[in-house]
Amino acid sequence: MDMRNNKIQQTPRLSIDVSGRGTTDFRTTKARDIIAVAWYDNRRVTLTSTYFGVKPVKLKPRWDRKQHKRVMVKVPSIVHNYNMLSGLYRVSHKSRNWTKAIFFWVIATAATNGWLLYRKVYEVFSGQKSDSMDLLAFMTSISEPLCFTNKALTPQRGRRRERTVEEVAEPSTSTGARSMPPVVEDAQKDKVAHWPDVGEKRRRCRYCSKLSFNQSHEPKYSQYQKK
Repeated sequence: MDMRNNKIQQTPRLSIDVSGRGTTDFRTTKARDIIAVAWYDNRRVTLTSTYFGVKPVKLKPRWDRKQHKRVMVKVPSIVHNYNMLSGLYRVSHKSRNWTKAIFFWVIATAATNGWLLYRKVYEVFSGQKSDSMDLLAFMTSISEPLCFTNKALTPQRGRRRERTVEEVAEPSTSTGARSMPPVVEDAQKDKVAHWPDVGEKRRRCRYCSKLSFNQSHEPKYSQYQKK
């Protein structure tokens, strides 16, 4: 857990040599079940854990602004595992605007909290947690309805992407009709832009222009217009 320095009041204040990057200092409780580690990179970082400690120490490339190059810095185990395990699937907003960073952080936090609640409910009703969706699958199931629901189809400008030589030369392994990919129910029943795409090739007249899969243009197709 990332901690502020003023939050660790019950332990001796961690001393750290700020003259060089990669310096580490630590304190443990009397029972040795909690460790607090201070590590200096570009600034002081304080972490606490009941599982990870200082060792093993690894060398990681870090950018040096003074030398304008990457240098190898000693990184304790608690910092390495914190960076590796805490990120998961961060929502990329491609902007340095701090207001957008806060907005997307709120969305990602709400999605993560919803996933934790989903796991608890799934375990109560099914009796097991192993078959539940992971965080990536859960966020994908949320993103698909938001991308497709109540959204009309807008034609894309420019030419379609040409097939590469590898794609043309690759033999087809299909032996029959292609199965339709699963589509979220919210997008199926939003009654927006579900029109057959009429084309010259066979079966293209049964191609849904919004959900991008072949769908019958007869009574079966009415499920997207009447529900």
